[in-house]
Amino acid sequence: KLAARLEVSYPERAELSVLAGRTLLAQNRMRAATESFSRAVGIDPLYADAHYLLGFAAIRTGDLERATKAWETYLRLAPNGERRQLASQALAALRALSQIVTRATTN
Repeated sequence: KLAARLEVSYPERAELSVLAGRTLLAQNRMRAATESFSRAVGIDPLYADAHYLLGFAAIRTGDLERATKAWETYLRLAPNGERRQLASQALAALRALSQIVTRATTN
C-alpha cells in the first residue's frame, strides 16, 4: 500500500513504479506488476532495471512480445554482469520457443 501511495504522490519517479512492481511480483500479481514496470519504462526509458523486470513479469503473463522488447532494450542499456547474462539467456530461450511455436502452428 505504501509503494502505491508513493507512486501516486510522485508520479514522475520511475523507481517508485519499480518498487510497486517488485511488491506486486512478491504478491504474485503479475499483470499489475507488468503495468507498474511499464509505467516506470514510460517515465524513464533508459531505466535498465525496469526493462529487465518488465521482461520477467511479462513472460509470466504470457506476453511474449512485450518480454522480447523489454529484454532487447535491457540488453542495449545494461552493463555487463549476471543480470545481463540472465536476460540474454531468457531472450535466447524465448526466441527459440517462438520459432518452435511458429513451426508447429504453420504445419
